[in-house]
Amino acid sequence: MRRLLFNQFEFDTDSSEESLEIHVALKTGACPEFRDLREFVAESVGENVFDKLGPARDYKDNASCSSVRAYLKRFAQIDVPYQCSWKMYEIFVDELEWDGIFESPSMFIRYHWFSTA
Repeated sequence: MRRLLFNQFEFDTDSSEESLEIHVALKTGACPEFRDLREFVAESVGENVFDKLGPARDYKDNASCSSVRAYLKRFAQIDVPYQCSWKMYEIFVDELEWDGIFESPSMFIRYHWFSTA
């Protein structure tokens, strides 16, 4: 699993107070990293988090305070299709934090954005 961490100095201004953590694991190919979503969540977030996830929802661009689509492209080189069929699971949401899981056909993605503003 790739773990990508970005602090405020990697955003448009170093006074943004934003931070971003992205975890990416392949689901397909010769060597899938995890058998299922439960295993990915356990490794990325913690053993007890999977049972607390709500039902899967369809991907929405407004999933967080920041632009998920733009940040996945910018920081992880992941293109989110405009006709997106990805499933989205929220772990924690408030105005200064969005922590969630995306399941695409080929990968699991944890996207954890937060700000200290």
